[in-house]
Amino acid sequence: MVLGNPLIIQTGTYEHYGGDYEINPTDQEQALSTAGKLLLRDIVIAPGEYPPYGGEYEVSPTPSGKVLPLAGKYMLNDLSIKGYEDRSNYPGLITRTNDEFIDEQEIVTEVGPYAFGYYSNLAMASLPVASRIGKNAFCSCTRLRMVDAPNTERICSNAFEGCVIMARASFPKVVYIDESAFLNCSGLSVAAFDKVKEIGSCAFQGCSGLTSIRFPEAATVYASAFLSCGQLLELDLPSARTIGSHAFNNCAGVERVSLPQCINIGMYAFSSCAYLSSVHVPEASLVGAGAFYNCQRLSEVQLPKVNIIYSSAFYSCCNLESVGAPQVSVVNDYAFRGCSQLKAVNMPRVERVSNYAFLEDASLESASFPFATVMG
Repeated sequence: MVLGNPLIIQTGTYEHYGGDYEINPTDQEQALSTAGKLLLRDIVIAPGEYPPYGGEYEVSPTPSGKVLPLAGKYMLNDLSIKGYEDRSNYPGLITRTNDEFIDEQEIVTEVGPYAFGYYSNLAMASLPVASRIGKNAFCSCTRLRMVDAPNTERICSNAFEGCVIMARASFPKVVYIDESAFLNCSGLSVAAFDKVKEIGSCAFQGCSGLTSIRFPEAATVYASAFLSCGQLLELDLPSARTIGSHAFNNCAGVERVSLPQCINIGMYAFSSCAYLSSVHVPEASLVGAGAFYNCQRLSEVQLPKVNIIYSSAFYSCCNLESVGAPQVSVVNDYAFRGCSQLKAVNMPRVERVSNYAFLEDASLESASFPFATVMG
């Protein structure tokens, strides 16, 4: 089995899928000292760039310093691993028997939960056939730089959490990204997933180096998906229908938001986006509480189909000058409080304006609510 060409067998910590597996010499004239039984968790994949399928590869002692019998240098084709039946459950093994690699297309169909979790030396993962990357499969692989998974369709929860220097991830066929999949991957700069339909909660939270995202088919962005991605500049979400609560909270670098198909904008979805100056949401019918709270550079908002503006939706948008919301019937508490530059409000169908909705809006010159029956 091969999990990408530039990988070797190294002693170390492999905490899952344990058990005794016989390591035998191949049909070589000289039997190697590795013959015998070792725990599977003592055999893991080590990082590095090596010529594929050949040459000498160093087999090192475990991180604890204990030198196992196979420490030293051996030819990769001198080792084979036997003694297990369901190879698909052991995606981390490199197996070679009689100088021939086992067909990886038959074996590496899924990377199981915690398969390489917390293995700090792994530098690259190539998964040419795997359709699924399991929960915590690569979590806290702090030296993992690159992942290539051209046929993966689902990335499960926390799969790459804490892979802090991973700069590039290629997943052209992924459809679902589960919660916290890339949580705190601070080295990731671009996230481009052309087939993704759903982005799970906290999926990219804390990816502080992320500057651009592209999800042309994503319909749902769940809560806190991009929370605190402070360097994020560009959003490409043309198919998004729902933006969950806190989805882009504290994404200070975002300057423009265009969501042409979005219907629901959740609570605090874009709050504290300090450089946000333009919002285009022509189909939105709901703007949740605090959705644009503290967006201090936002100057104009047009909400042609919104029915209700919830509490604190635009609270402390101190540069907001005009609001157009011709279908709004309810403006809730504190919705526009602290919008000190707000001059004009166009809401001809408002029936209820709740308490403190326009408190501290000292520049307000024009506000007409001809059908309002309740004023806070």
